[in-house]
Amino acid sequence: MKRIKHILLIMMLLFAGHDIAVAQVEEYNTAFRFVEAGNWDSAKVHIDRFVLSREGEKDAEGWYLRGYVYARLYKKYEISDHYSKYRAEAVNSARKSIGIDPSQKNVAGNRPVFCSLAAGFYNSAVQTLDTANFKTAIDNYNWYKNIVVNCDSSVNTAQKDVDFYLALGTVFQDRLDSCHCDDSLAFVRARDAYMKVLNIDPKNIKANYDLGILYHNHAVHLIMSLTGDEDLSVIIARQDKADKNFKSALPFGEFGLQLPDSYPKKIDYLTLLFEIYRGLSETDKMNKVQQQIDELKKKSGG
Repeated sequence: MKRIKHILLIMMLLFAGHDIAVAQVEEYNTAFRFVEAGNWDSAKVHIDRFVLSREGEKDAEGWYLRGYVYARLYKKYEISDHYSKYRAEAVNSARKSIGIDPSQKNVAGNRPVFCSLAAGFYNSAVQTLDTANFKTAIDNYNWYKNIVVNCDSSVNTAQKDVDFYLALGTVFQDRLDSCHCDDSLAFVRARDAYMKVLNIDPKNIKANYDLGILYHNHAVHLIMSLTGDEDLSVIIARQDKADKNFKSALPFGEFGLQLPDSYPKKIDYLTLLFEIYRGLSETDKMNKVQQQIDELKKKSGG
């Protein structure tokens, strides 16, 4: 008799489990119907319930649908929020889907979600690329770089890094040029951004030139900011610091000597190098560079 009761209990549990599974699948179907109707808020409620269920937790299609729903919610409610939670959840859901099912078909199915979100992160990075919000720009750029390969595997992320950090360095260099002030944080941030570029592309012409300008201008500012009323010890210390910056600028200025004469901005490079030598009181080297500048001007008809 006890055994019969035990069997009946097992059957009851099996039928109950079946009902639960059916209910969980219905959550997905309901979410899908709301997606078809463009009702993203209601779709969210049901797809969240589905992926949190025992069946849904490991269902790649369910996580794909969740990623799609959250991407639409981001566009509906948080398109201007550079730290959108909907956008982050959409990324996490699409990644979860591919983690469960890495087949080519499922990867391709999730690709439009990644493409849409990558564009959003990139736009956020561009919109916040200024001296006040640059950390937000960096965060969004890193999100973009991490997911854009899921949109297009051929994207050259190293070149994207070069472009982004050149732009970031320029933001802080413009700040220094406009304020004519001793903003040490802006100087460091510009320097570090350009160095990131050179770590990727040591022969990057713009990064080498901009670093030379950055150090040279900082040295000139240190000297020009002296009023003449300072103690001799202060003047000497300031001049020593300026000399160090001129010396730091030197290898970036000399990089221009490697450029072919046909390079349109070689004269700009040589002019920078001339000014660096002037700062270091290297008269002979100044004269040699001036000769090169004169010869280039003749060749170009200047």
